[in-house]
Amino acid sequence: MNFSPSNLRKVWSREFKRLRSAEYRTVSSIAMENKFLKKLSDDNDTAVILAVIPNAIESGVTTIREFSLRFGEFAPLERQEDLRREHFVMTKGKDKQKDLFEELEVLQGKWFPSAKDEDRKYKIIRDIDNWIKEEDLVAKEL
Repeated sequence: MNFSPSNLRKVWSREFKRLRSAEYRTVSSIAMENKFLKKLSDDNDTAVILAVIPNAIESGVTTIREFSLRFGEFAPLERQEDLRREHFVMTKGKDKQKDLFEELEVLQGKWFPSAKDEDRKYKIIRDIDNWIKEEDLVAKEL
């Protein structure tokens, strides 16, 4: 999945309007904001960026510059694969994938998982990751 900085900016603006009930207004210049988004997209997976935009806006981030500077708070490296999975499942997943993801969240939330729970968790992760790879291949063929 690859978005241009201008497409990421459109997503930001749309989510800002949806969550804040107000139009997003550029503080600096569109070119500067695109530069911040280009740097983010060069350094991070686009799906992770898309997954954390709503969370950042809900947390009080008001500009794209602030978002790019605080990105690590919303997408720490150890959580990026989980965020990527969540984004794909929530935006492209059917009921089967959403049910699997919900089961995965329950298993990840257990304080003392059994060996059976751990096995199930890794099987779900493998199934979701395989589905994402298939979706990516189909999208590339189109």
